[in-house]
Amino acid sequence: MTKLEVKHSYSQAPEKLFNAFLNADSARNFMFKTETGKMVQAEVDGQLGGTFTFVEQRSGLQAGHYGTFIELEEPSKIAFIFTVDKNSSEGDYIEIYFNKTSAGCDIVLNHDIKAEFAEHTEKIKSGWIGILDKLDQFISNQEVGVSALVTKDSLGQQLNEGDSVKTIKDLKVKGSSMVVKRGTVVKKIHLIAGNDEEVDCKVDGVALSLETQWLVKV
Repeated sequence: MTKLEVKHSYSQAPEKLFNAFLNADSARNFMFKTETGKMVQAEVDGQLGGTFTFVEQRSGLQAGHYGTFIELEEPSKIAFIFTVDKNSSEGDYIEIYFNKTSAGCDIVLNHDIKAEFAEHTEKIKSGWIGILDKLDQFISNQEVGVSALVTKDSLGQQLNEGDSVKTIKDLKVKGSSMVVKRGTVVKKIHLIAGNDEEVDCKVDGVALSLETQWLVKV
């Protein structure tokens, strides 16, 4: 077992950072998010025994990240079992400490890496550093109002949480053979915090992100 530790200092209070991890609208902006990928599914059941799912589309493939919360001590600690295999009954133990400081909060993240993955320690460390950096950017942007965007359809009409929309062209889903046909009505869209160019939705039970430039409100 290899023990990995990553630290990051924030100007925000522990409570705000703690809650960001347990809210899907917030967490999708930093958890397992890459610069070139597209988050297509973000679900968080932020309670003891609850689970999380983050699926990002990367170069035509879907990268899934899954976990189960086993410790929640607000606002000081979150621990979960983490895996990239949705069907796995085992995973790595991750614990995140939120330590209050005079300037705000220090987050300390510990990851127990199984022996078979020890050779990837530096890559894993880089990934967690990126996540904590993106959390800092997201929280800071929220405070100055950068994420307060208005999502509009192809006609410039404002879209709201739970609206229904219709596609105005065939939309091929990257990484699959699925095509969302022109004229498809999509119900109960979900707005994405900090992103006014896409909305989350489900089509035939499949979680997708659709570009608003190809949608019209109905």
